[in-house]
Amino acid sequence: MKRHGLLLGAWLGAAVAARAGDDPRALARRGLAEYRAERFAEAASLFEQAARAAVGTKLDPAVPRFNRAAALLRAGRADEAARIAQDAAQTADLALQARAAYNHAAALRAVAAAAEEKKQYAPALESARQALAQLRRSLLLAPGDHDAQVNYELTREDIRRLEKRVEENQQQEKSPQGPQDQRDKQDKQEPQGPQEKQPPQQKPDPADRPDRAERSDPSDQQEPPPAADQPAEEMTPEEAKMMLDALRREENAARENRAMVSPRTIPVEKDW
Repeated sequence: MKRHGLLLGAWLGAAVAARAGDDPRALARRGLAEYRAERFAEAASLFEQAARAAVGTKLDPAVPRFNRAAALLRAGRADEAARIAQDAAQTADLALQARAAYNHAAALRAVAAAAEEKKQYAPALESARQALAQLRRSLLLAPGDHDAQVNYELTREDIRRLEKRVEENQQQEKSPQGPQDQRDKQDKQEPQGPQEKQPPQQKPDPADRPDRAERSDPSDQQEPPPAADQPAEEMTPEEAKMMLDALRREENAARENRAMVSPRTIPVEKDW
């Protein structure tokens, strides 16, 4: 997924707060510097201050909220990032709405991945479905967004996988006994038929012992027939190609999955 800078736009060129210490533009620039230095927690705090300072001015507080959500997600605070990205979408700027929905989906997908890693498949499925809804919204606002299109399909794959996990868990809850336990239970329930009496075994006649039998000519003994060659379980070229293609698809999906978690940001060279 392509990378961008943080969003400041025309916001930095608008009115400033009354006191220099509360200047939202200065706070936003400091947040940008911390973000570029990969100090994401500090950047998120400064963007939050910028959003508060922008209230009551001509500046749109959705801009620093958007940047705060991006910083929170990079800081590993996906739950909080999802909430702030949702707040950033409350703006009249349709382009910013589309970007906020995309980042909201990225945060929700990170939440789903964390839940799936803990084998909490039902919450993971719910977060993945919410992420898909946000990507759908982003595409409605920006239909030509290639990144949103790709991640929309990846999220659909996540949902299908998680639905299978949830279904498997439900089946296990309904049938707590494993296959071996069920077989043991069936064996106990099967009626036992009358046991047939075995005829008494006769003692071998010493005259029939092999050591007293006449030795036969070794040449007269027939050699055992050669064992049939067992077919080797080799993979056909078509099967090998299918396996390689499947591995490549999984690798590409994993790479795209990691890219999805990274938030989208917007260039900063323009004024806010």
